[in-house]
Amino acid sequence: MKHRILFSAILLLAAAPPLAAQEAAGGLPGAFLRFGGSARGLAMGGAATGLANDVGALFANPAGLEQVRGTELLFFHAELLADTRYEYVGLVQPLGAYGTLGLAGTLLSSGEFERSSLLADSDETFDEQQNAIQISFARRFGSLSLAASYRNVNQQIAGYSASGSGVDLAVFNRPHRLFSFGLLMQNLLPPKLTLDQTPETFPLTLRLGGALHLQNGRCLTTLDLVRVGDAPLVLQAGSELWVPGGFALRSGWDTQRGSYGAGGGYRNGPWQLDYAVADTEIGLSHRLSFTWRFGVATGISLRSDATRFSPSGERNQVELKLRSQFRGKAKGWELAILDGGGKPVHGARGSKEPPATYTWDGRDDDGRLVSTGNYRVVVVVHDEYGDPWSQEIAVEIRDYDPALKTPVQLEVN
Repeated sequence: MKHRILFSAILLLAAAPPLAAQEAAGGLPGAFLRFGGSARGLAMGGAATGLANDVGALFANPAGLEQVRGTELLFFHAELLADTRYEYVGLVQPLGAYGTLGLAGTLLSSGEFERSSLLADSDETFDEQQNAIQISFARRFGSLSLAASYRNVNQQIAGYSASGSGVDLAVFNRPHRLFSFGLLMQNLLPPKLTLDQTPETFPLTLRLGGALHLQNGRCLTTLDLVRVGDAPLVLQAGSELWVPGGFALRSGWDTQRGSYGAGGGYRNGPWQLDYAVADTEIGLSHRLSFTWRFGVATGISLRSDATRFSPSGERNQVELKLRSQFRGKAKGWELAILDGGGKPVHGARGSKEPPATYTWDGRDDDGRLVSTGNYRVVVVVHDEYGDPWSQEIAVEIRDYDPALKTPVQLEVN
């Protein structure tokens, strides 16, 4: 089924008439919904349909939301023409095995337009505002994810107002750790707005994209084909490179806007700041977005039933509880216990899912009791694409201590 969906989308995109006979997409209704959802995506030329691995997937491809493992909040701002501002807010909340829920809001506001007639100008001015609220739900089926979005659109201009609703469908598939693909059918059930007497129906927008993941996701290349109604077929392409220190470098090309995009990002713990700049006909356009991640999951839950124990005491071992937090199945796991100097003293590994409980009795790989002191327990789990996720906790080995009869609970997520 998924292959028929992608093949049908390719046929629809390829069936676009010659470019010279087309109308520019910017002149079609709902253009503000096609601008962008993050500085990261715009710096990559807008090509993110086949990537969609963060909260920006709400704009690029909601089916990719199933890749998000923790709650993510996004704020995006762009200054466009004089007195015209674009704002985008997105929130993603994973629901475990039930799927992923996303909410987004878009606002385009312009002001101080002068009223005029065929005979004379007027001293009066008017404002224009367009906004949309989007609710998306994504669910994963193996390597394939499907999503549906409901959107309510409102427009106000010079005393007139109108609203309408529409539905989008999206598909995301990552059949291999190196490749991912996406399809977005926006306005499949289109919003229809009537400001005065003539109704405007938002055009069907098809986005088909792919992404190449290299260096465990640190190096990305993306490519999108976009068709908006009867407008020209648009090609978007981009790249991203993460370098040591949490910095990212990005570049892209968008044939619709006919301009290059570039930018970068910086990630530190739960927050990420992204910047993009584009060379437009009216000069440089600057875009900025901020992402905050709450309760970021590391892919593996690791906890112990005690923070310290004594191999010669009553509490003579520690139980390590492991659980992978992937929506897919793990491909393998590794456990290493390191002494204070970082030297491994004990290790274990296996294929597929890690065991629910792993017991360590304070002995090294040769069966000898290790010295007293502090030790680090590091667990690495490889997800279905082979990408590693790690977590660690600390345990302490002491000489015999009666106080160790009562365990101290510790949980790290």
